[in-house]
Amino acid sequence: MKKASGLLLLAVLGMVLSGCQNNTGKSASSESASTAATKVTPSVSKQDYRLKWNTKKAAQLAAYMVQFGKNMNQNYTQVKQGTTASWFNASLKKMAQENRAIEVGGKVEKTKWFPAQNLGSKARTNVVAAYADDDAHILYLFVVNHAQAARVLVSQQAVNDKGRLVMKETANTAIKGAFNSILAGQNVSSDAETSASASSSISSSAAPKDAAAGDAPTVNFPSRFEGTWYGYEQGSDVLKTVTISGAKLTEDGTTITLHDVSDQTFGSRHGDC
Repeated sequence: MKKASGLLLLAVLGMVLSGCQNNTGKSASSESASTAATKVTPSVSKQDYRLKWNTKKAAQLAAYMVQFGKNMNQNYTQVKQGTTASWFNASLKKMAQENRAIEVGGKVEKTKWFPAQNLGSKARTNVVAAYADDDAHILYLFVVNHAQAARVLVSQQAVNDKGRLVMKETANTAIKGAFNSILAGQNVSSDAETSASASSSISSSAAPKDAAAGDAPTVNFPSRFEGTWYGYEQGSDVLKTVTISGAKLTEDGTTITLHDVSDQTFGSRHGDC
């Protein structure tokens, strides 16, 4: 009888131990699943924040820069991670990989180039896009700061002795407006740049210099040219203003009068052949 009781006790103990092992396995499996779920969920640290930037907006800007380049007789290369684009023989790829600081208006700004998963830094200048025309020596950085409005920075000079890009805020209102519109989720057009390109042609070819003015008869500009035009000279980021009225053209404060120097009477009076 004692022997049977002993066997019964061993059987009961075996069942209890088996049950404990099963519970332990379930607990470990549950803990592992919980850990896996935690790792999948991305988190935003106190130093980071979500940028209002995505692949759709990046594509919009890329399309805009293609047309902008055509209108300005420039050819921009999009700067990306792993890019081969250079700036005055300096590697833009290396600058991006190092998150190299830039100088804006003489002040050093720490940067975060092309933030992954659109997680911007609250303490740095976030470079969300960059375009360079190394031949025309124009580089644009499209940047967003946590406590500041979005900016479009431009450089037209080589890096300084510390290897930093020397930038300033662009004076080009069209490209600034386009960037802000894209950030706001709005559609943009490059049509406004066409008139800017046209004005550059007018100021350089349609307006003669006042070299043989004298008392020659004046000639009015065609009426379709009258008004105020805005544009940029090739390779320059400085906004130019040209106002045309009658026979007068005013550019940057200087007024030129259009004269008909082919007039025979005027030519003979001045000893011209």
